Amino acid sequence: MASDGSYLGHPDMYTFLYGIEIPVRADGVPLGNTLYASTTAAYDALAETTKSKLASLKAIHSLEYHSINRARAGGTKVEITEELRKRIPDREQPVVRTHPRTGRKALYVSEGHTTKIVGMEEAESRDLLMSLWEHMRRPEFVYSHSWEKGDLVMWDNPATQHRATADYKLPLKRLMNRVAIEGDPAY
Repeated sequence: MASDGSYLGHPDMYTFLYGIEIPVRADGVPLGNTLYASTTAAYDALAETTKSKLASLKAIHSLEYHSINRARAGGTKVEITEELRKRIPDREQPVVRTHPRTGRKALYVSEGHTTKIVGMEEAESRDLLMSLWEHMRRPEFVYSHSWEKGDLVMWDNPATQHRATADYKLPLKRLMNRVAIEGDPAY
């Protein structure tokens, strides 16, 4: 799962996704659902000791890491040039982000973009990230949207992570239009 543009200085605030072409099984069941996880609900469900531990931590978010993960999953890989690295460098973001509009706290680490926790040994960082990702994927925090042509879904990136399911293959296609609204710095 990921929060759009978390590697940017001004990560996306809202994302809109419009279903143009939806893959469908022979029996009419739509494929290519999108999973949405509430990172505010996931944060709220943490033990107070865990919240305290996470409060001052920072994590590295990376476009290059995101590109590698997309390619591994069968998606399009972004060519990371030196110019692009300079324009969009890896970025340190808080592990717990305060929503710029609501003031609610949310977990702000994602499997798609987050490489490590700043100041932790690699194994400790990986273990913590994996436990947070697993926590956010719990069924009580996740909604699965089954697409139909013409659906428009909007989500709040500071409070949500998402991931498309890749449960279809060519010749079936999934075509979406996506628009994102630039947000505030993640602090």
